[in-house]
Amino acid sequence: MDELVSITEKTLLQQCLLQADDYILVGVSGGPDSMALLGVLDILSAKIGFSLAAAHIHHGLREEADQDLELVRSWCHEKGVKLFEKQLDLRAEAASLSMSLEEAGRTVRREFFAKCRASIQQETEGSVYVALAHHRRDQAETLIFNLSRGSGLSGLAGMKNRDGYYIRPFLKIDSTVILKWLDQNNIPWRNDHTNFETIYTRNRIRHILLPSWQETIGYDPVPLIVRASDNLAMDDDCLEKIATSVFAQVYNEEDRSLSCELLTKEHTAIQMRVLKSFFLRISGTVKDLSQIHLALMQEVLQK
Repeated sequence: MDELVSITEKTLLQQCLLQADDYILVGVSGGPDSMALLGVLDILSAKIGFSLAAAHIHHGLREEADQDLELVRSWCHEKGVKLFEKQLDLRAEAASLSMSLEEAGRTVRREFFAKCRASIQQETEGSVYVALAHHRRDQAETLIFNLSRGSGLSGLAGMKNRDGYYIRPFLKIDSTVILKWLDQNNIPWRNDHTNFETIYTRNRIRHILLPSWQETIGYDPVPLIVRASDNLAMDDDCLEKIATSVFAQVYNEEDRSLSCELLTKEHTAIQMRVLKSFFLRISGTVKDLSQIHLALMQEVLQK
């Protein structure tokens, strides 16, 4: 078994905790990463015993998008993989949601994946996961992007192999390995020219910042950035477990309150995490909750 397939299998079983009767829905754009993920999972589905489906969204942004859809359709038909499709005008969708194209695209994808997943769940007793093709360089870009936004430890820890029902089997794999595997196995894929347009922040990180960084220090920084992300993820997980335990001690379910007396005895890092959990418990979401808001909550706590 080749390197890409064996690493992916190990990640699925040890990090994503996949079971034989589970179902994987792959988000497929038609690009190299998602087509490789679909190809590798098609191989492993027979060996491990999970079921496989694909989901593709035509965003209506590029003329070539019709060809992307046809490529994914053709591959899925040839392999007997069930395909979910969605077509929309993303620009109109972004305008109606008052979001950027990037943000609207992510929102649309998540909603579509959730709908497809719910449909599959009605047909199976196993767990249904959504597989995304993020790889090691995507992880490095995520850390840099979050660092530029002043993120805390959780943001710098980056993406996880398993996050709820989302899984990322390629997260430890470099893009060069993926491209080599596609070539060796004659897997078709298409390039999206917008991935090279530097009007998007992530593209500037990928095509300008990282190459400049490598030129400055004389070697590829990506493996070390990812190592830093892994170390931060380990520390983040430890603090989260402590904060969860503390939350259980200081939160009163009956009147939905916190014991300030008990919480103020904890370290500031634990206080901030407990306050975030408290906000989530009483409001149902932490969307748009920033460190500024948490600092204000902590100020009230101290008083």
